[in-house]
Amino acid sequence: MALIRALNHPATPRLTEADASDRLPLLTDADPVQRRQALRARVADRQSWPAMVARLAQEGDAHVRSVLVSCLVETQSDEAARGFADCLANEDVALRNLAVQALTEMPLPALRVLPEVLGSTDADVRIFATMVLGAIGGPRACELLCFLLEHDGHVNVVDAAINGLAEIGSADHLNALQTARRRFPDDPYIGYAVKTASAALRGAAQDR
Repeated sequence: MALIRALNHPATPRLTEADASDRLPLLTDADPVQRRQALRARVADRQSWPAMVARLAQEGDAHVRSVLVSCLVETQSDEAARGFADCLANEDVALRNLAVQALTEMPLPALRVLPEVLGSTDADVRIFATMVLGAIGGPRACELLCFLLEHDGHVNVVDAAINGLAEIGSADHLNALQTARRRFPDDPYIGYAVKTASAALRGAAQDR
C-alpha cells in the first residue's frame, strides 16, 4: 500500500486573553441585547470594569442600565463604588436613585468611598450620601453621620444626618445630636428633629 505523506497544515494560532476580550460583544454596540451580553461577559474581567463604570452615565436603555448596575454591584469594588458615587451628582433622577440603591448593596466599598463624597460642595450630593449611610448602618456609618452633625454647615444635610442617625444610632450618639442643636439654635425644625431622634435612641436603648 502506498504511503500517503501527511500534509503540513499551518498551526492554528492560539488566542491571547486580549484577543478573546476583543471578540466579546461591545459595550457600545448599537444593539441593546449585544450590550447586555457584553456586560455579562465582561464582568469577570477586572480590566473591563473602568469601561463599565464609564458607561453608567452614557447608557440610555433602561434594561441595559439595570444590568450594568447589577454587574458593577457584583464586583464589590471600590472602583464601582466611586462610579456610583459620581452618579449622585448626575441630573438624571433615575440614575441617582439607582446609584443610591447600588451603594447600599455594596457597604464595604461604599464606606471607603463616602468620606470623600461628604466633602462635596453640592449639598444634595451630601444628602444622598447620608441616605446611603442610613441604609447601610453600623459603627462606621454612625461615625460619618456624627461628623456631619458636628461639622456640616448646611441645615438640610444636618437634618438628613439626624434622621439617619435616628434609624441606626444608639444612646452613644446623643451628644452628637445635641451638638447639632447647639449649632443651629434658631432653627425650630432642627430642634424638633433632634428631640425626636433623641427620644427614639433612648427608647431603643431601653428596649434592649
